[in-house]
Amino acid sequence: MVTFLVRRLLLMVPTLWVIGTLTFFMMRFAPGGPFLAERDIPQAAKEQLPPNISPPQVARSGDPFASLRIVVGLARLTRNVTHQLRDVVAALNAAYLDWSFREDVVLAELTQLQSNWSISFHGEDRIVIGANERGRTLLLVDSTKMTPFLISQAQRLADACDAELRRFSLGDGITTDN
Repeated sequence: MVTFLVRRLLLMVPTLWVIGTLTFFMMRFAPGGPFLAERDIPQAAKEQLPPNISPPQVARSGDPFASLRIVVGLARLTRNVTHQLRDVVAALNAAYLDWSFREDVVLAELTQLQSNWSISFHGEDRIVIGANERGRTLLLVDSTKMTPFLISQAQRLADACDAELRRFSLGDGITTDN
């Protein structure tokens, strides 16, 4: 048994050396490289790109700019109809092409709106988040209070956006993102 273990241990050294050598030469002779994607774009290709193109802004929970867009999108939804949350997210992404919304971010904002509604109008459940076999659902119950509520929430978020822009412009470009 001891000779078996010694023999296996002695065979391990050349095996690792062969594997390391093969890996080295395979990496050395493989086409491309790890920084190939960071090369400069040829001038001809740059001229074909549309001007002022940039990647979308990724929406995050707690960002007043994203929250404002979500509230405006919710205000446009049909009331008294159950919507699939993924359809609401798709509508937001289609309406704001320069933003990228995820379902969890929209759900967090809906939960915040639901809490604000409960605080403002005790006991009335007018923003209903549920689930069915196809995923999460949203129901906005129409009432005389819903439109003024959404307007007040949008105004609150617009004020938060103004404050964030003011803080950015007076703070040498420092935001909560930095």
